[in-house]
Amino acid sequence: GLPAVANTFTVNGGYENDPFLNLSNSGATNLLLGNDDIANVTVTSNAYTASFGGLGGAQISETSRSGANAFHGNATYWWNGSSMNANNYFNNQTGTKRPFSNVNQWAAAIGGPIKRNKTFFFFNYEGLRVVLPTRATVYAPDAAYEANTLANLNTNGLAAEIPVYQNIFNLYNNAPGYSTAQQSTTDEASGGYGTVVFNGSAGNFTHEWLMTGRIDQNLSDKDHLFGHAKIDKGLQASYTNVLDPVFNADSPQPQYEGQLGETHTFSPNLTNQFLFAAIYYRAIFTNTNLDAATALVPFSLIFADQDLGNNGPSAWPGG
Repeated sequence: GLPAVANTFTVNGGYENDPFLNLSNSGATNLLLGNDDIANVTVTSNAYTASFGGLGGAQISETSRSGANAFHGNATYWWNGSSMNANNYFNNQTGTKRPFSNVNQWAAAIGGPIKRNKTFFFFNYEGLRVVLPTRATVYAPDAAYEANTLANLNTNGLAAEIPVYQNIFNLYNNAPGYSTAQQSTTDEASGGYGTVVFNGSAGNFTHEWLMTGRIDQNLSDKDHLFGHAKIDKGLQASYTNVLDPVFNADSPQPQYEGQLGETHTFSPNLTNQFLFAAIYYRAIFTNTNLDAATALVPFSLIFADQDLGNNGPSAWPGG
């Protein structure tokens, strides 16, 4: 009965929660844990016993993979793209061609002994590169609206603002899909602004890679030591603008983490575990072309006919 933000995620005992939303951390493209690095997952619901810390919902405990006395490895590759996917329903309705999409994902891992029965290693490298298609319904000013706006600016002594509005109108008029625009009837019936509606589409590039390594050492029959480290770097395509890519926002999201643990067995019924874990994660959401975007349109403009709830900001001029 608890919400998603009440769950605790750990890898080798180290916290893996998103520090802002308190959900499971996901990496820039949801690659985070990888396909090959995790050996097993244990889910304990309502973990209120003394052996668990953190939050009161589910305890999701992941353990990373270890090497063994024999060498084992694998390499995998997945591809998906435009030729394997149908066009969007709304694209078909407006005669908009299928947008380009391309997905490349790979993984390679190897593990084995450094010293038989004593020291083992495991290494894993994975990556994901995606060209992400986006569509949005765009409400744009028609030719009469544009002409009237520029004329009114001039008449009211605001000619200095004309270049900014001309930039805005050019964004609409040159956007992909504008050639299929149809006159909007939603506001014309009530005497509103003159607008056209078209189906906008655009692509954005997102990518992520991660590298993990683990060393296990049998110190004695009663002592086991391990160390596990991970580097995860990616760029999240946080916001894709269908008018011009200069207004896109990308979020670089690096993450570094590691766990160092030692287990001592006193008897079949008594053990002690020492764990040191650290994690660093950053996710800053910003317009990565801010100077160019601001020079083009120095504010965010929401056109009067824009449906804020359904269409979102992907068709707004501005950063």
